[in-house]
Amino acid sequence: MYPATDRIRQTIRYPVQLAGSYACRALESNFSWKVLAVFKQGFYCQNRVGDLIFIASLSIRPGPLNILCRVPDPVNWVEEGLTPESAVDFDGETIRIDNCFVFTCQNVRQWQPKDISKEWALDVIAERISVLSAEAHNRELSDGLGPLILFLFRTEQRPTAIMTHLIKMAWGSAERLSEWLSSEFSGRPIGISAIRNEIRTLIGLGPGLTPAGDDFLGGILITLYALGREDLSQKLAHYLLPMARVRTGKISFAHLLCASQGQGHDALHQTISMLSVKRETRLRAILRTMDTVGHTSGWDALAGVALVFKSLLAVKEK
Repeated sequence: MYPATDRIRQTIRYPVQLAGSYACRALESNFSWKVLAVFKQGFYCQNRVGDLIFIASLSIRPGPLNILCRVPDPVNWVEEGLTPESAVDFDGETIRIDNCFVFTCQNVRQWQPKDISKEWALDVIAERISVLSAEAHNRELSDGLGPLILFLFRTEQRPTAIMTHLIKMAWGSAERLSEWLSSEFSGRPIGISAIRNEIRTLIGLGPGLTPAGDDFLGGILITLYALGREDLSQKLAHYLLPMARVRTGKISFAHLLCASQGQGHDALHQTISMLSVKRETRLRAILRTMDTVGHTSGWDALAGVALVFKSLLAVKEK
């Protein structure tokens, strides 16, 4: 085993095997690239026009920005010495980082989420949502916006989730978003301009690389697409994206941009799909994967999923 300072001098080749559709599109450009942010499991690069890609090993699940490589041994990219100052060169087929790490992009398979817009059964969704709420309860979520799921589907018994400061900041906006969605689902829209301030409140809300409020909004956008309601997703995105460009970070904005076209983390898409299937064990299994998405990002996004389904089910029950 070489020490990190020696190891980084070696030229190591990593074949890229799977890439999200947004990442593939970004790599089609001839713009120059730079390293934007480096983490233990992967790193973001940005081109001159602002497109982002995330390079990591196949141990990371697919997503629209992800470029996943076959890596023989676990790699800690921070310890390898990558920094935002690391030089990036891309010739259309090969990505070179500091002339030491080479990512070959021939024969790359493109990932896109499965279209599930015609698979919905509301009676099944109502049953599966109870499983989602139970799983949120079992985890005793205290960080992020995941606990919103318990408040959204509260029964006569008071939810055991703690109304944290973050939840208090988001709760009023979440309720208004639910009202707007229900009005749209019922065919009596109140107009999205009525919730402009609520959208503004949620953007950038919370700490982290992708704030909880952004992940929550992304979950809403992706779920609307999954329901076949691209029209509502685009209405929301029309107000959301211009504000997000200036109110949140580059990486979180890139994920919101993908979400506005119905694309997010593979585990989120699988979870949404499982909410329409009478197989409880499969839903619970994929929820365990959502536990590993960011610090709280997976459950923040699931709170957005829950909000959309609550709004839809509320209309159908009338």
